[in-house]
Amino acid sequence: MASSPFLLAFEGAVHSKAVRCVCVVSKNALSSSSSSASASSLNPSFELVSGSLDSSVVVWSLEETPASRAPTGLVFSPRLCLQHHRDFVYCVAPCTADANIRSFFSGGKDKRALRIALDDGRVLMEYTGHEGPVCSLAEVAASSCLVTGSWDGSARLWNIASGECLRKLTQHKHAVSVLTLREPQLLVTGSQDKALNFWSISGHLQKTIPDAHDDIIRALDYLSLPSSSSASSSSSSSSSPSSAVLSASNDQLVKAWSLDGSLLAQFEGHSAFVFDVTASRLRANVFFTASDDCTCKVWEVQDEESRHLSGRATQTLLHAATVWRVAELPTGDIVTCCEDGKLRVWTQDEARALPVAARMQQESEAKEAQAAAAAKSASSIDIASLPDVSQMASIRGQDGEMKMFREGNMATVYTWKQSTGCWERVGEVVGAAKQSTHYEGDA
Repeated sequence: MASSPFLLAFEGAVHSKAVRCVCVVSKNALSSSSSSASASSLNPSFELVSGSLDSSVVVWSLEETPASRAPTGLVFSPRLCLQHHRDFVYCVAPCTADANIRSFFSGGKDKRALRIALDDGRVLMEYTGHEGPVCSLAEVAASSCLVTGSWDGSARLWNIASGECLRKLTQHKHAVSVLTLREPQLLVTGSQDKALNFWSISGHLQKTIPDAHDDIIRALDYLSLPSSSSASSSSSSSSSPSSAVLSASNDQLVKAWSLDGSLLAQFEGHSAFVFDVTASRLRANVFFTASDDCTCKVWEVQDEESRHLSGRATQTLLHAATVWRVAELPTGDIVTCCEDGKLRVWTQDEARALPVAARMQQESEAKEAQAAAAAKSASSIDIASLPDVSQMASIRGQDGEMKMFREGNMATVYTWKQSTGCWERVGEVVGAAKQSTHYEGDA
């Protein structure tokens, strides 16, 4: 049975520039990644933290809505607006190692990582030593360590409480993304050098995959796989893994890797750089991606056979600009942050969604923005080479995919709607030649 689609539940703008990162932080002295809240319950025991190219970090609180009110969507309000960083903020992550103080980490172009108190926004610790911007953060809660990745090509392990740098990992070149696993304890790094490295949690290199992707590795996460997969072939040395590392790249792919570094699957569907990948902690075999193609996609993974996976995008959430990050809330909702400076929350619970008119307006604005972007490439399009609109019925696409068809002497953009199984007209393509895309805050 197909799962319910995600619907827009909140859209808010406080930042004055692109929102580059977002995370969920528990208001309780518990790990925000291990909540047992069901996807259908509204649990305001968490807050959102976002970071932006305007150098600010904003803490968002969820306002409780009386049950008697008509559905108007969720309401998140900025509770703190912090200016601790001196330049762009690239990454934020929850801190769960200290049960006495609720806090989170942030990192940015000023080459620093900070630990910040959730209650009042004061800086609890500063981690300095990187020679380039800090672009990635991960916590080793059991060891009270913070791992940072930087544009300087290194990852560093820090003592959370003292701020002491415990180890510097220098196997990479250029920007480094970091990931930590609890069971087994493992550190994984990926980089603009296309390599994927597996380390012991103390920082000893165990395995290197030199060309894990054909382009820059942007983000990492881990996906827990069903226990039945490994149990079904437990007597075999090639039994299915119980978890996989997910890597997202500029090559438009997401790949899944076993913990011994074997490639399990690759997932195709995006038409531009994939900037983030986030595995669900509440849904089995589900992960989310954020991309330069202005979409967030929802993916489902299947266990095809021993040590092999497959999957497909089940839904595409359209945005008006590049989507930089996606995170899952304890309620089962997801939050996306976007180049247009907005934070958006999406829910599968229609009772918590925005009214239909508001959702349709957001989708319309997103389609118009994508059509405008496509228009910039009009003069470089060979219209004669495009499939004629009469061929449309024989061409299938992937949910949210944009494709141009020839209508007479015009190029027209259509988008594939998985729910209806057909192409939906977006608009005619007119305009100047497309130029290379450059985003403020990138190297």
